[in-house]
Amino acid sequence: MMERHISGEAQDSPSILWFSIFDWWTHSHGYSDFQLAMTVARQRKVLLVNSIGMRAPTLGRTTRVGRRIVRKIGSAFRGLRRPVAGLPNFAVFSPFSLPIYGGALARWNAALAADQVRRAARRCNLEDPVGVVSVPTAYQIALKLGLQTVIYKRSDDHAAFSEAGAAVAEAQARMLKECRLVVYASRDLMARERELVGDRAFYLEHGVDLEQFRPDVAPDAEISSLPRPRIGFCGSLRAHALDIELLERLGDRLGDAQLILVGDRSDAINGLLKHRNVRWFAPRPHQAMPSCWSALDVALMPYRAEQWGQGVEPIKLREMLAMGLPVVSTRIPAAMAQCDLVTVADDTEDFISRVLCEAEQVRNRTVRVSRIAGPSWSAQAQQLVACADSFAKSKTNEFDLPSRTRE
Repeated sequence: MMERHISGEAQDSPSILWFSIFDWWTHSHGYSDFQLAMTVARQRKVLLVNSIGMRAPTLGRTTRVGRRIVRKIGSAFRGLRRPVAGLPNFAVFSPFSLPIYGGALARWNAALAADQVRRAARRCNLEDPVGVVSVPTAYQIALKLGLQTVIYKRSDDHAAFSEAGAAVAEAQARMLKECRLVVYASRDLMARERELVGDRAFYLEHGVDLEQFRPDVAPDAEISSLPRPRIGFCGSLRAHALDIELLERLGDRLGDAQLILVGDRSDAINGLLKHRNVRWFAPRPHQAMPSCWSALDVALMPYRAEQWGQGVEPIKLREMLAMGLPVVSTRIPAAMAQCDLVTVADDTEDFISRVLCEAEQVRNRTVRVSRIAGPSWSAQAQQLVACADSFAKSKTNEFDLPSRTRE
């Protein structure tokens, strides 16, 4: 099927009010929320509402509490912005809200945030927008705004986050039951929830920018100055997502190899950084990620294989493969689905052995070849646009969705 590129504003096309699980001002712009929202904004108005969070920072449990609070306040003070030059249809807004998600006070908090979002939507001239919600705690806000259609963009099993409380689990369950469409990036997560969601499930795999992520990109100078072989991971370095103990065991047996970590870190990796061959680099902007991957010899997917890992679908996996990198992963469904391209380890010892084996083969590897030809973000955004347009034409649950990804 020929790809339809999004350009120009379609007549009578509904605008999109997008409640993101991420914050534009503090997270990588490589996340699917941002990639899809920006691409859709080439055709219609999109107001992206930054995450209101899913947890209340707790001393002794949440790392770097002060930093998180300062970042959230700083984001809120930015107000309504149009941050991308040449993309006037794309606006970003950060409402002031408290990290309270359950009980009567949470309803008051949602009403306060909804009033702010309503004012921002009016300033952006959004009329009867379709709601896209990727963070369950924002569902109360969407309901208070009276949105006729809400699409649940189901990127993760949010209730499986270690600090997610009962309110997150309740909001997630309610969205799975009530939203007119639940969009999944993970086939495994969609299959697990098939009985609950039924025909409202819609599979939309992640895209990849093959022009940006390609094998011949020049490597990051700082990283490539380190001795080879260079083994690494680029992304959020959080204990709820990554198997830190696994990485520490790997650090003990690196030999002359270097373990490179690039990304926003938590205190959970402090012990790991004590190893002499483990190097941490501050987060890079998304446009610099190809050069970071290019500087590595082996890429890692060291995700926890527990409940949260069973539903995760990392965008970076497609980017690694597009760069032509050998990838070693823990046993998560996203990697197992690509087992012909990814080395999937059975346990800790197997993971370490396979990583060191790949590192040893670096000396015999001279040319990288892209190992994946995934859909572009433009193609995936068009699928989402088709869903929104279908809902705009129908006020009932009878609608015509793209057949290619309806499962």
